[in-house]
Amino acid sequence: MQTSGTQGTSGNFDTEAMRERASASIDRGASAAHQTVDRLSSQAQAAKERLMASGEQWAEQGQQYVEHTREMVRANPLAAIGIAVAAGMLLSKLTSRR
Repeated sequence: MQTSGTQGTSGNFDTEAMRERASASIDRGASAAHQTVDRLSSQAQAAKERLMASGEQWAEQGQQYVEHTREMVRANPLAAIGIAVAAGMLLSKLTSRR
């Protein structure tokens, strides 16, 4: 009878040890997953900031082109009209179906 009592106690220790190892493994996995999520979040935030800065630069450059075009049209209105007419005729030829 003592043998079966010892085995029962030993079985409890084995089960407890397995539970502790499993719990430790789960904790390590959860910690690694958390670190990965934090790292990805940080990288995504950095990418967002870079894209926003790039978008602002493109918008500013577009505004500069618009302003430059306005200045050129004001300085040379007849040339601007001629260019617009020529561009319209070219587009008309390219898009017409015969």
